[in-house]
Formats: sequence, structure tokens, C-alpha cells
Amino acid sequence: MNYENSFLIKIDNLRIITKMASTKSKSSRGSGNPENMNQRSLREFSEAKAARKKNIFREIQELEGYIAIGERAVQNLHHFNTDHDVTTEEAKERYAKTQIEKRKSKIAEIKGKIAVLRQELELLLSGQLDDAIRRNVQTVKSTSLDLRKREQEKYQHKRDAKRKTQKALTDKRENDREDRRAYWKKQREMNYFQRHFDRTTPPSHIRKNLRDFTGNKGYIWRGIQFFGKRPAQPGAPVVLFEPGKNHLTIHEWKGNYYRIYRKVGRARRGPPIFEERRRPGIAEAFWGNRRV
Repeated sequence: MNYENSFLIKIDNLRIITKMASTKSKSSRGSGNPENMNQRSLREFSEAKAARKKNIFREIQELEGYIAIGERAVQNLHHFNTDHDVTTEEAKERYAKTQIEKRKSKIAEIKGKIAVLRQELELLLSGQLDDAIRRNVQTVKSTSLDLRKREQEKYQHKRDAKRKTQKALTDKRENDREDRRAYWKKQREMNYFQRHFDRTTPPSHIRKNLRDFTGNKGYIWRGIQFFGKRPAQPGAPVVLFEPGKNHLTIHEWKGNYYRIYRKVGRARRGPPIFEERRRPGIAEAFWGNRRV
């Protein structure tokens, strides 16, 4: 770009800046006045307008830089001396002319873009694009709100899914815990009854004697009464033997009397150490109120 063109561009920029100052009072032109907008909307509108103005100036500056590069290329092509496979002067001239036309066409296209941008800048500074800027701001806000709403819905959906999964896992752990509690409770009960059964099961010699005893005779082993397996003898007293340490206690129910004898070693049993009259006696209840 030569000095004259650069000077003209600077003059154009000065004219635009001067027009910016002179058209501040016309910023209310168009439908709607920014003063009627709330403070937040006014700030958003001002920021959007300033950003667009800044972008236009930047784009014009970049395009002017491209024009300067193109014009330097055209100046260089006028003094063309190529290293390509061009042998004749006519071919060199034809090649240079073609490249110059391409550069000028590109420069004209860029100047057209600059003219459009300057026209847009004039409309922007005069306030004629205020409605479009407001609509664009509103569109951006609506899009942003919609996007934020979708993000919130997506986040809420993830939270709900996470809570649902966590609740399912919590319920499963609680059910598993209850199942384990029930299982070990049952195991403890089974172990308790097994120990109680093992503890209350009479020794082998008592079980052997019970197979030979009649139903009138039996043993008391750890508080549990065991009767013989053979048929009972009608009218006979009920006798239960209770083994103890170094002695044998004999319980006898005969008629309405309940007697207790104690036998030590192989000695014969002596007189009862306890006697009590009861009505009705166990023997009567055992034989259906039959008296012995």
C-alpha cells in the first residue's frame, strides 16, 4: 500500500470516529429506547454493541493489512523476474499480468468487504442496528437459558439416577444384612437347641436301661423325665431314678403318696427321706384315676 492510500484510509477512519461522536444523541433511534430497559439488559446491550464495534474495527484492520500485502505483491510483479520454467519475455509478461489481475481482483473483493463493514459500523454508531443487537442478545440469552436448563435437567437426571442406584444398593445391603441376621439367629438357635439336646441326652447306659424298662419306670436326667419303652404295668407305681454324685435319688409315686428315697453305692435303699400326700397322685393321673 502506498502512502496516498494509507492517508486516505486514515482520513476515512477519522471521519468515522467523528461521526461516532456526533451521533451519540441519535442512539435512541429505532423501536425501543435502552433507557426503558432494566439495568442488566442495558448493560448486556451495551456490552454486545461495544463488542460488535470492536470486532468491526479489528476486521477492517486485518483486511487493510491483506490489502497492503496484495498491493506490495502487485508492485513486485511489475518488476517480475521469475525462476519458473518461463523462457520467453512474452510468457513472463503474460504470467505477471495474470498474477496482477488475480491480486487486484482479491484486493477489490477485500475492499468490498471493508465497505460493507464500514457501512455496518455507520449503522451501528447511528443506532439503526440497536433493535437487531437487542434481538441477538435476547436470542443468545434464550439459547443460554435453554442450554442451562438442559444442563440442569441432565444433571438432575444423573443425580436422580445416582440416588436411585444408591437407594437400590442400600436396600440390597439392608436386605442382605437382614438375611444374614436371620441366618445367624437361626444358626444360634439351632446351636443352642443342639447343645441343649446334647446336654440333656442321657448317657448310653441309661438309654440301654430305658429299652428294658416298662412305662412305669424311667430316669430323671438333668430335669427331663425319660420313661421305659416297654408297655407299662397297670397298677404298678411310677418310679423314676435320678442319678447324682455318689448317690441315686429314687422318686416314687404310689397312690396318693409321693416319696423320695436316697441310695448310696450298692446299699439297699432305706426309708424315704421325703413323703407327701397329694391329691390326685401322679399314679392316678398316669392310669386314668386308677388307685394303686
